[in-house]
Amino acid sequence: MASRRILYYTNPLKIGDTYLGGKIAYLDGTGIHGFIAQTSDLTSIEEWGCRGTGIPGADGINIGTGKQNTTDICNGCAGAQASRSCVSSTVGGYNDWFLPSKNEMNELYKNRVILGGFVTYDGYYYWCSSEYDDYSAWYFHMYGNNWSYGSKYAHLGVRAIRNF
Repeated sequence: MASRRILYYTNPLKIGDTYLGGKIAYLDGTGIHGFIAQTSDLTSIEEWGCRGTGIPGADGINIGTGKQNTTDICNGCAGAQASRSCVSSTVGGYNDWFLPSKNEMNELYKNRVILGGFVTYDGYYYWCSSEYDDYSAWYFHMYGNNWSYGSKYAHLGVRAIRNF
């Protein structure tokens, strides 16, 4: 009996593809790893939490640091609403969501149109997991395309991501 060869065809992944619980928001140089964003905000607004308390390790800004930032925030701050909302999310059947770092949030902004669902009116901001100091954390204004930092007690938008 002759052996049969099975050929597998794999479609290349693209930014904006629906994949593993959300939409692909970023691909690394391999084209097979990156992160996925949820297609809507988790809640209307949340506090970052723990104003006046520095969170050791929650200062990563690069792509790939959001997950560890979120873990450090949850471990170091009982009132970490934004991070805890991400960690407790089970959107798409996945439970490994986290609050994006500053540079991960930049990717969400770059691809906001194709990802969809972002609130883009003036005065609406999104938290990231990158702490600025004991009293402040970084946030992003999707409408104005600018970064700032503010009180960890401010109530801002939350969009979760996950790695793949």
